[in-house]
Formats: sequence, C-alpha cells, structure tokens
Amino acid sequence: MTALFVPGRSDWLLFAHVAAAFVFFGAALTVIVVTTAAARARTESEGALLERLALRVDLLLLWPSLVILVGAGAQLASSEDAYGSGWLRWGMILTGIAAVLGGGVLAALTRRAGRGPVVTFISTLTLVLIVVIFWLMTAKPSTH
Repeated sequence: MTALFVPGRSDWLLFAHVAAAFVFFGAALTVIVVTTAAARARTESEGALLERLALRVDLLLLWPSLVILVGAGAQLASSEDAYGSGWLRWGMILTGIAAVLGGGVLAALTRRAGRGPVVTFISTLTLVLIVVIFWLMTAKPSTH
C-alpha cells in the first residue's frame, strides 16, 4: 500500500486529484439519479426539467472534473513512475469505457430512444464501473 505522503510529490496536485475525484463521483451520481427520475417523471415538463438539470451537471461539473482528475492523475502517475502498474492500466481502460458509456451512449440513448430499461442498465453499469475505478485507484492492488 502506498503512503499518502510521498516526499517530492506536490501536495496541491494530490489535493486537486482527490477533490476532482469527489466532484466527479458526485456529478456522475447526480446525473444518473436525475436521469432515472426524469424517466419516471409524471409529466413531460417535469421530465424535461430533470433532463436539463442532468445536462447542466454533465457539462458544468462532470466533464471538467474528469479533465482535472485525469490530468492531475497523469502527473502523479508520471512523477511516481506508476504507468507500468496493472491497477493503473485497468483504471485507465475502465475510465475510458465509463466515459464512452456514460457520456456518449447514455446521452444518445436518452435523447433518441427516450427513457427505459436500457438507459437504467447503462446508468447502473457506468456507476459500478466508476466504483471499481475508485477502488483500483485507492487500493492499488498488485495486478500483473
């Protein structure tokens, strides 16, 4: 297990990475919950309002925090020479998959097909992937 304080590592960079991770997770959870609530809305105007809220959280919080999270994480990984670690490789692959599913596929399905069980499934799958990514990045298991 890696110590929280590593001499030579920028504390501000670590703070930015961890803070962005919290904002990202909160935004992802909010988008998923609000999208699900929009799917179950009683009126069309209520559903439209919730969809606009999800879109704003997506654009103003989720994607900017992901950029900061990945950027600061890349700097930390580079300074700690962690790119050869299996946990980091898997974390990066799963982050890409979650971004494509949650950001691309889910948004397209919500706009085109409306709301339904496929949207709920992809939302849940994306959330599970994010939890696995967070576990990989915090536990840093030795994978080869």
